[in-house]
Amino acid sequence: MQNEPALIDPAVLDTVVLLICSLRDRRAVAAAVIEKLGVSPSEVHVVIAEAFEKVRQAAKWSADETLGQAVLRLTDIYERSLRVSDLKSALSAQKELNRLQNTYAAARRRPAAPMMEASK
Repeated sequence: MQNEPALIDPAVLDTVVLLICSLRDRRAVAAAVIEKLGVSPSEVHVVIAEAFEKVRQAAKWSADETLGQAVLRLTDIYERSLRVSDLKSALSAQKELNRLQNTYAAARRRPAAPMMEASK
């Protein structure tokens, strides 16, 4: 039996999200959902899974948004520093941008180009 997420009452889903965040124990959440919200025992796992997915999506969105804001601010600092010829600040902002965007880690994962042998 497959339940569509759209069939779950949004108010129930929001309440289950709050229960997940406050109780932290899946069995306690399941018991509360069955007892207090009137969800049938056969559907409780679907409701809880959907609520967990909602929490995961919110956490991912928040992290992505925070990273995006940091990149925009550092890019602004970099551009302003270059305009006033403050190369030390521009370099510092560029280093931080590279760190945030995992530029260094990506470069380390790539295989190094083969070195040419010196002529004898």
